[in-house]
Amino acid sequence: MASSRDFYFGSNGGTVNNIITGNALGTDPDFFGGILTAAMVGFTIYLFFIFSAPSWMKKLGFKSEYETLDKKEAEEFYNNYWKEKSISLNGITAIISVAVIVTAASIYLKANVLDMPAEVYVATLTLIIANITKIGDINGSEEIGSYGFHLFFASLGGMISITALVKAGPMLLVMYLVSLIILAVIVFFVSKKMNISLEAICIASNAGVGGPTTAPVMAVAFGWKQLVLTGVVLGIFGYSFASYIGIGAAYLIKFIM
Repeated sequence: MASSRDFYFGSNGGTVNNIITGNALGTDPDFFGGILTAAMVGFTIYLFFIFSAPSWMKKLGFKSEYETLDKKEAEEFYNNYWKEKSISLNGITAIISVAVIVTAASIYLKANVLDMPAEVYVATLTLIIANITKIGDINGSEEIGSYGFHLFFASLGGMISITALVKAGPMLLVMYLVSLIILAVIVFFVSKKMNISLEAICIASNAGVGGPTTAPVMAVAFGWKQLVLTGVVLGIFGYSFASYIGIGAAYLIKFIM
């Protein structure tokens, strides 16, 4: 039951929050590999679903507000979006310095102020700095952030083990898929009732499960120019707030049981 609690509430926001919640609740490391494997397999399946959604959502009566580019136009838009930018040494130094300072400050706050997961402090401080400064305007900030995410997922891949999933129980994967199905049904049903466009639904749903790395990729791939930044922002907020929700809800269930 404890493992189910950690798994369900840690799944808010994706594997990042699985790790945050697992660390906060002291999940058994042997079991943790199975959790991450189930989450990654389930997320991959969901990614195929959400990328195929625009092709059938119109037939179900979902409205479309954004132009979907054809393959050639989408490829041109993708190349222009990720075109080379001038990056200065000062800019790189500033970005990396802020990341190091935020991480050090978070570890200090955890140890000396309030014993909360350092990741929660990181998310909070980062949101504050991003909104009160212009660090996001520095050329290279998006590229460095994206590179950092790739490093994270690469290291995450080293923790994934099908053997661990089998030992922990295939039911983990079933639980994760059931939670994603429930999420999709609620999001799609409520969004249709609210007359939200299919493009916005897809990007928001993608950001909620995959985070700020996959949502903008989908927006760029389909040529939904206005939703690229939206996908990034929703993904980051998902990582940030889901940390609070996941840990808070998990501790609540832990207290009740």
